[in-house]
Amino acid sequence: GFLGGPLGTNGKTSFMLSANDNIQDRQAVIYAAGPDEIIQDTLPHPTGEARVSGSITWQMSDTNTVAIRPNYQYERDENRGVGGTTLASAASTFTHHEQQVTYTQQTILRPTLLNQFQMLIGHEREPAVSASAAQAIVVNGAFTGGGAQADLVRTETHMNLNESLAWTKGHHLVQAGFQ
Repeated sequence: GFLGGPLGTNGKTSFMLSANDNIQDRQAVIYAAGPDEIIQDTLPHPTGEARVSGSITWQMSDTNTVAIRPNYQYERDENRGVGGTTLASAASTFTHHEQQVTYTQQTILRPTLLNQFQMLIGHEREPAVSASAAQAIVVNGAFTGGGAQADLVRTETHMNLNESLAWTKGHHLVQAGFQ
C-alpha cells in the first residue's frame, strides 16, 4: 500500500508511507533412502518478507529542502535447506531485520549552484538457527540428516555520508563531492 500527501496548511511539508508484505506458504518434499526404508515426507517451508518505508519532506525556504526517510525490512525463511534427500532434522531458519534512516538536505546556493548533503545510518541483524543441535549425518546419494550446523548471527551497523556540489553553465554540468 501507499499513502502520501501534504502535512499542515502551509503547503511546504509532505509525507509518504508505503508498506509491502509478501508471504509464501510453500512445502518441501523429502524423498530419501533411509537405513531401513524409503523416507517420504513433506515439511512446511514458509517464507516471507515485509518492507515499510516513509518520508517527511519540508521545504524550509525557496532554496532549502530537508527530507527524512526511515526504512524497515524483514525477511524470514523457515525450514531452509530441506527437500530431496535432506531430512527435516537438517533444516535451519533464517531471519533478516534491517532498519535505516536517511537525512537529505538540498540547498540552492545560486541558480547555477546546488549543494546536497546526505547521511544514512542503518543496522542489520541476521540470525540463522539450526532445527537440531545434533551432528550432521551425510550418506552420499541417500540422505542428509542430523543438524544443519548453520547457527550464526551476523550483525552490521553502517553509516554513509555524501556531500555533493553541482554547477551548471549552459548545457554543461560539473559535479564534485565525496562519499
